[in-house]
Amino acid sequence: MSSKHKRILNLIVILGLLLVMLPQRSTTAQPVKTEMSPTGVLEDPSEMFRRPYAGPEKELNSHLQANGKLLNIAGWHFRPYFERCEGLFTGFGLGQIRPVDSMPDYCWITYPLLLPSGTTIDWVFFNFYDNDPSRDLAFFLHRFNDVGSEWDVVISLNEIEAGAPGYDFVGTSVNHEVQMYDTYNFVVAFPEGADYRLLFSSVNILYKEPGVFGLGFPAIQK
Repeated sequence: MSSKHKRILNLIVILGLLLVMLPQRSTTAQPVKTEMSPTGVLEDPSEMFRRPYAGPEKELNSHLQANGKLLNIAGWHFRPYFERCEGLFTGFGLGQIRPVDSMPDYCWITYPLLLPSGTTIDWVFFNFYDNDPSRDLAFFLHRFNDVGSEWDVVISLNEIEAGAPGYDFVGTSVNHEVQMYDTYNFVVAFPEGADYRLLFSSVNILYKEPGVFGLGFPAIQK
């Protein structure tokens, strides 16, 4: 056998060995990992919670200032504030959160407001469902300093007293500048005895970003 033929044969043997040694790839389809949906009925919520909103118009555009922006946070992002309230809330409907059963005690749910220092909070709107004639939700925005030694209440809406039962909202003018190093948390309070008739839907924050270098130049827009 000529040297040329030997080289070709050796090449064929080496290629065969490489094919055997390569890891076998499975052609079985693998499931795509997705985030779990919040608990509660998503596919077919109760008809009671699918009624068209018939309350007052919010008209957010009329509250937006020059260079103003809007941040929206769904209710099911909120989490219990106290350990004793763990497991007492569930996601429901389209972004809402409500008690699993009748609340055995007064409980808060909370979510951080993440905006850069120097931002001015102009307006805040809380959206909810209230079909309980004897109980109301309460809404707060708390501010804490960086070491946790001081705090104050930026927003306090203690008595909602919604009119007709169903979906509604409450808003307030804030005009508060986010302070350097401070942290901010929204808090929604559910009273003792609250049940499926009280739901928190979302919060809308209208704000203006700080000027460039704090000299009053408008923030650069994309």
